[in-house]
Amino acid sequence: MPGACGSGRLEAVRAPHRVAWLLLAWTTAPHAQVAAVGGALSIPAGPGTAPVRWPAVAWAADANVYLAVSGAGAIMGQFVSADGVALGAPFPVNEGSAYAQAPRVAWGAPGFFVTWHETVGQAARVRGRIVRFGQAPLTGDFDVSPLGTNWEMGAAMAFSAASSEYLVAWQNFSTSAIEAQRVSGSGALQGGVLTVAPAPEYHRDPGVAWNALSNEFVVGFAGCVGTDDCYLALQRVAAGTGVLLGGPVLFDSSAVAVYVPELSFDAARGRVLAVWYRRDGSGASFHARALEADGSVSGPAALVTASFGSYDANSLAWNATSGSFLFVTHGTTSEDLALELSSSGAPLGAAVPFGPASANGNFNPRVAANGAQAEWLAVTSTQFASLSAQRFSTQTRSGGGAGGGGGTGGGSPDDAGTGGGAPDDAGTGGGAAGGGGGAGEADGGAGGGSIESSGSCRCSMTSGEALALLALLAWALRLRAAG
Repeated sequence: MPGACGSGRLEAVRAPHRVAWLLLAWTTAPHAQVAAVGGALSIPAGPGTAPVRWPAVAWAADANVYLAVSGAGAIMGQFVSADGVALGAPFPVNEGSAYAQAPRVAWGAPGFFVTWHETVGQAARVRGRIVRFGQAPLTGDFDVSPLGTNWEMGAAMAFSAASSEYLVAWQNFSTSAIEAQRVSGSGALQGGVLTVAPAPEYHRDPGVAWNALSNEFVVGFAGCVGTDDCYLALQRVAAGTGVLLGGPVLFDSSAVAVYVPELSFDAARGRVLAVWYRRDGSGASFHARALEADGSVSGPAALVTASFGSYDANSLAWNATSGSFLFVTHGTTSEDLALELSSSGAPLGAAVPFGPASANGNFNPRVAANGAQAEWLAVTSTQFASLSAQRFSTQTRSGGGAGGGGGTGGGSPDDAGTGGGAPDDAGTGGGAAGGGGGAGEADGGAGGGSIESSGSCRCSMTSGEALALLALLAWALRLRAAG
């Protein structure tokens, strides 16, 4: 850093793109974090649905509506508008009378694909049905898996728009292998059952996302190689063929236990973020890490929270408008909690409670993003007696902006504050380009620092440069007001 002004002009103005970059980062920084919108929508149990357990929710791009589902007994569905209003009455999703539970739902043109575990004798299998808003169901009930699935773990799934097919994954109850089946958008099975993670190792809790950039599914699963020696791995699967691409990518290891990995695709960055529950000798916590489209791992894991959460409650959804994720889990009281995450998985602000506070517990929350606006809908089982749905909205844009992820100080552009992110993230993910304090090439400390300190001398700029800087500032103010 020079001790004098040199040419007598501010270094930033000699490189005006740096000022423009700082102003852009400021305009896209989060105005405020996620907030609940209105009160909770209470959805009563439908006929034959008891207890109300393992809720799930998805959003439809064609109709801008959500479908919330829950079990057990009969699988109940409820359409919900984008503004959180129930559309019609709850309805039975499954046609049969066999005991059904642990439903999941995903949307892919032309409808919502709902899956559940259905009991047959002493075993269970995954079944499914495609239903549509405002139209008759596209299919009846049909088998997705052979007999022998674990009915306590919902069959995770995602839809490939490029190949017009779903990938549904479950745990084999006898062997604990993670298996999967491709299903077309019209409900036809494609190929045979895939073994994603084979026995004899123990595996559990599959999660699935689709990477639109590479047209690949990513299946995450927890596993253990011995007592108190557990891990998280992700496996890429080619959409359209079901071919396993490479081997499992290790995301975490040497844990006492790993549970409920959830995956969500970040379309702005072309990668899949995983969030999972980890327990070790120091306690329990949730962590996040991203898998790039080429199968490489993006940096170290970020701490999501060590203050709340549960091994049986995790859901994650990326929002295209905000560029951020919403993570939901159990709180430390009867309420659940929603926490907005940056593109790197670092927290953006404080967690927001949801689910009736007066209830004797809210359980197994899940969340879906609205692809048309910066909102999500979260659902939870209230006292196992009814379904509660809560809208959330955020002012965040570009995945959290510069300093997102809760960066606590300046530091160099290499460490990007404490909130994660990298200087090549263009300020879009969790504290890039200078973290929470100094910016760009800053050397500044907490919350301050100059672009390039000029020591004790007073720098000057030409009138033309000053006008250019004022124009940039005016443009930035207009952009921020519009955002």
